[in-house]
Amino acid sequence: MKYQLKDLIDQAPEHIRSRFYKKFFPAGAMILPAPGATECLYIIDSGSIEVLKESYSGTNISVNVFEEGSFFGEIEIFCPELAPYKVHAKTDC
Repeated sequence: MKYQLKDLIDQAPEHIRSRFYKKFFPAGAMILPAPGATECLYIIDSGSIEVLKESYSGTNISVNVFEEGSFFGEIEIFCPELAPYKVHAKTDC
């Protein structure tokens, strides 16, 4: 059975569900500037985001792209030292 994100949120216990909030990011908006840890787990409801790593020369290198239904930020919650990446909205999300 395939679950929709809304179904998973609706079925979560109240103490977890009450901590969810929806935020819109327009294409190109910076979601996580680097370096910096996050205290949030991000779930992509729509659109896509791109993870960037800055090279030694200062150029941003695309490391990964996450689409609708993906999530990110979980590693940084537990290991803030592993947060050297920038994350921006590739499309409206």
